[in-house]
Amino acid sequence: MPSVCKTMAEEGYVQVGGAFVPALDTELPVYGTFGDYEALSAEFGYRHYFGTAGSARPFLGARIGATRTNEIRATFEIPDAGITIAGAPFYDEGWSATGGLDAGVLVPVSDAFSVTLATGVRYTGDLKDDDSAIGGLGLASINDTGSRFSVPVTLTARWDF
Repeated sequence: MPSVCKTMAEEGYVQVGGAFVPALDTELPVYGTFGDYEALSAEFGYRHYFGTAGSARPFLGARIGATRTNEIRATFEIPDAGITIAGAPFYDEGWSATGGLDAGVLVPVSDAFSVTLATGVRYTGDLKDDDSAIGGLGLASINDTGSRFSVPVTLTARWDF
């Protein structure tokens, strides 16, 4: 069961930490605006169906593959000090390992049409961090990981013709 999936997310804005400013003897909040996330995944896997054709068929599956994530840049701001680092490298373009386990049920509606409901757990490995522009702010550790677990729920309709 090979699959290819493109994932995208628009930029986001969040407080990422604090930077100590010696001249003011205080720590000021640092905010980041992160560029678009765009990734392309390719996976191969196996599904084992239970039951007989023509009736609802539960299944279990496993998958393994890789994800290529585009470079992600960020703009960091310390508004109270008037400091901005625009377009800083945050994650390099690169490959990450992926894998997952699935469970679901395929429900035939007619001879040519079926519906599948599935869920499972997915893992994506670390992204390649780039601390070249943020180390001086004391934020080098905020991009040390990019790995994540997710639990997608999918509803798929299939029409055979």
